[in-house]
Amino acid sequence: MNLCVNAAHAMPDGGTLSVRLDHLEPDHAIQLTVEDTGCGMDEATKARIFEPFFTTKEPGEGTGLGLSTVYGIVKDSGGTIDVESTPGQGTTFRVRFPVTTISARREEVAAAQTSRGGSETILFADNEPSVLELVRATLVEAGYAVLTAADGAHALSTYKQHEDQVDLLIIDAAMPRMTGTQLVHQLLLDPRRRAKIILCSGQAIRDDDRRTVEEAGGAILHKPFIPSELLALVRRVLDKS
Repeated sequence: MNLCVNAAHAMPDGGTLSVRLDHLEPDHAIQLTVEDTGCGMDEATKARIFEPFFTTKEPGEGTGLGLSTVYGIVKDSGGTIDVESTPGQGTTFRVRFPVTTISARREEVAAAQTSRGGSETILFADNEPSVLELVRATLVEAGYAVLTAADGAHALSTYKQHEDQVDLLIIDAAMPRMTGTQLVHQLLLDPRRRAKIILCSGQAIRDDDRRTVEEAGGAILHKPFIPSELLALVRRVLDKS
């Protein structure tokens, strides 16, 4: 989704977006190709596109975390990602994933069976508007009351206003102004805190951060995730004594 959104931004006056999936027999890999006919990138820009918070957009148009998230997802899946781009001639991303014979269907079914909802109040913080709305809608449909925040500082302010009502915080690890990891450590210093914590990330979580969250009764949620997986983890964390 992030690759396609970036392609759309590169073609403000229109163009062609091509998405193709190929099975590469000699390499035993699946290759996802996302190609656009947009403005393209120079070598200096191309060298930095996977850096967190690097962006060519104007202030207020985005945080630059889309391709960083893509990179984290690909690497965590054992894949590779390459990019070819020429100014004025478009961009092509090629993502390769190793083929596996293991089915994820059993895990999806198990998650769906335990993804019952509830009535607790949840604060969800993520700087990606599309993710913010999707998760909010998923939680509301499951019966939860939901507060949202678009960055770490906003999340902390919102939590302090509603700390007596908030039962769970779902926090993205990489956010501007205050990262999710910084926010978690600040929240855990509050002796009055009763809310549980789920830390989300599209990249690997440091072992000490994972341990800190889990010892506080929380959990780690890796991006991307499906709604049933989210709901199952929410319920499991909330039901912990």
